[in-house]
Amino acid sequence: MINNFKTLICWIFLVCSTDLISAPKLKPIARTEAGLTTPIYSDFSNKKIHSEIQSLLMAPQSFNDVHFYKGLQLVDEVVIVTKRYKGEVFEGLMMGVSLDQIKSVLGKVCTESKLTAGTTNLFYTSKYLSVVFQCNANNVLALVAIKQRPHNALMPKTVLKTIIEGINETEELYNFLDQHPDINQHFVRAGINGGGAYAESNLGIEITSFFESSEIMVFNDFEGELYKYENSEGTYKIVYSKKDYQQDKLESAILKYYETEESFVGAKISPDGAYKLTYVINTSLSYYFIVRKNDYSAQDIYIYGNRADQFQWLNNNYFVLIDDMDGRCFVVNRNGKEEAVDIAQSLRLENSDGFVLGEVLTDYFTVKTSDPPKTYKIGFKESNHKLALFLVAGKPDKVISDIAHWEHPVKSVLAAEKLELYKVELFKSGTYPVFYVKALTTQNANNKAFLNQLAKQNSYWDFEIKDQKHSIAVSIDKKTKTITKVVSDLIGF
Repeated sequence: MINNFKTLICWIFLVCSTDLISAPKLKPIARTEAGLTTPIYSDFSNKKIHSEIQSLLMAPQSFNDVHFYKGLQLVDEVVIVTKRYKGEVFEGLMMGVSLDQIKSVLGKVCTESKLTAGTTNLFYTSKYLSVVFQCNANNVLALVAIKQRPHNALMPKTVLKTIIEGINETEELYNFLDQHPDINQHFVRAGINGGGAYAESNLGIEITSFFESSEIMVFNDFEGELYKYENSEGTYKIVYSKKDYQQDKLESAILKYYETEESFVGAKISPDGAYKLTYVINTSLSYYFIVRKNDYSAQDIYIYGNRADQFQWLNNNYFVLIDDMDGRCFVVNRNGKEEAVDIAQSLRLENSDGFVLGEVLTDYFTVKTSDPPKTYKIGFKESNHKLALFLVAGKPDKVISDIAHWEHPVKSVLAAEKLELYKVELFKSGTYPVFYVKALTTQNANNKAFLNQLAKQNSYWDFEIKDQKHSIAVSIDKKTKTITKVVSDLIGF
């Protein structure tokens, strides 16, 4: 028994010793050994930034249509000053000045680089503000990106050691951050397409957790102590970057701005010419429409939720799209506030997906399916900022014009509503009537008792009421004998 106990103790000691030997140990290193330099900071204390830009930096949530109209944009809390901006950026510096004039006003450049072909980036940073001035091929200022630089003086110098040791121990990025709220408050989290986790911090650190390629990247502007693994590599590789973190964020914002602008090349123009519509797909999880006013009088509107294969304006306020995943057809309001309307659901079409967009005209559009081969003609009409959608039927199975000698209980219901019936068209093998009357009103469309009575007298088949300008399309569940939907330009969706 004693021998067995001794054997167990020896085994535990051996296992623990092995773990201690293989656990990654850290060794402090100098900045030069990490390949980093001492950060160079500019002195902006006597350089007055435009108050409008300064207030926007202090409160990014205040960004509004006026800022956008003047030529300012906000990308990931980076203020982008475009060529349209007419005021001074810094005192003595406006858009269009020369590269040499920027250097004359602000002094020595922290970093000079080429972000895109034909451009020169001048990076300046103080303890509280970072700026990239981008000059074009003619060395003329064409774009400015400005970002507040957080003050991290309260963070301990050994914060990187805490991160490296802690994250290797938990081997799970978000668990580590949750266990260290003092560090977590300085990080912003994000997911990675395809799995994994990501967090970045204004401290000058990025952490990526992605299967076998997890790493901790430390940028040149990180001001704490630096380390390397002494005896073995940890789960997270330590990488040192010669680039300033704030510079990296500014340049990323610039590239994102240009990508958005380039997406409008070949954009769809609304019928009145007032709006542009473009579609952006970054990854399988990141895609959206952008609606822009051509006169820049309002901010861009981002509309999320639908992937698109084909899309086209219907009128100045609505557009139609075909989802590239399943071929469903949706109608969307450009304001991004209304829920997209699934055409097949709304109009109870035989097909629910697999659509291809056909022609789009001023009052209708067509969608086609291949299995079975079928073309649907969808009419639309806008009234009071609401769009009514209805199925434009083909040739009716039967037309009843002699209303005086036509006997049907719906006549008395229409008469009681003071609607003069003059024609009936029957579709879908006689089960879908369209009642033509002299004059429809909003009251008719909103009168539930009237519509319910008409549904009852029509044996709970779907039906439609039309005059020369308006229509009311009523969908009914025959099993429950209840109206499920009323679509009309008199009441909207």
